[in-house]
Amino acid sequence: MKKIIILLMAGLYLSGTALAQGLNLKGRFIDKDYYPLKGAKVTLKGTNQSTTTDKKGNFHFENAPLTSDSLLVESTKKDRTISSLVTVRMDEQFIPKRFSWFAKAGVGVCLISDGIGVKKPSFHLGAGIDLKLSKHWSFQPALQFVYSNMWTETGMTVSAPDGYMYYAYYDVECKANTLELPLTFALKFYPKRNRGVIINMGPYVSYGLSGKAKLDSDGYSLEHENIPTETDLFGNRFGGGFAYGINWDINHILFGFTGRVGVISSDIDDARVGIMFEVGYRF
Repeated sequence: MKKIIILLMAGLYLSGTALAQGLNLKGRFIDKDYYPLKGAKVTLKGTNQSTTTDKKGNFHFENAPLTSDSLLVESTKKDRTISSLVTVRMDEQFIPKRFSWFAKAGVGVCLISDGIGVKKPSFHLGAGIDLKLSKHWSFQPALQFVYSNMWTETGMTVSAPDGYMYYAYYDVECKANTLELPLTFALKFYPKRNRGVIINMGPYVSYGLSGKAKLDSDGYSLEHENIPTETDLFGNRFGGGFAYGINWDINHILFGFTGRVGVISSDIDDARVGIMFEVGYRF
């Protein structure tokens, strides 16, 4: 009878989402004639967790501990109980399930806190890792390229050809290309498999690749005022702030909104505020 139990191992498979507490463990047992083994008691070795196979031979454990390395299978035949241990290698199942990858791209608007509005869109694209910490929490570091187009207003004293001094205001267009490293934590709810909502928040760090601040004279000539019309946006290229967002996940397709509040460079006192609609894919 032991031979039958060994043959049942061919019908065992593992699947599910890895959690910090354990695995969502599913499997199926069949006998040597490939008939489902129904009504068999399946126990996780070293625990008091047990279940019974259904009429198709299927069984299911939630939060199976990673320390378990085998299943005790007990079936009854002709008033006798047949027992055997089946190795499941829980550790090998955990590693590939705990990490997953995602890619995202988005378009929206970026503002300087005392800016004068939005004239052109901004965008971002990048990829990251989802590291599961528990059933509902994940850590999601990512790397993104961000193009920001922002408008603000500046004032300065200028000398006119008539010899008088004037305090003039000018619109300033700031274009910046940056790399961002969001270090966010995600709170997940999946009422149905492959369908859920993800709320994330946390700090981010940015590094300025290139950027220009261009003065718009609103029809007035700046040449006689000896004012530079274009300057480098970055002195100190490091910035950062707080990132947040919400995504819906439907069959691995992600869509939602993400936002930023922070500084684009330590040389700019005003805050950068942005919000974008984004789409992505969870691998």
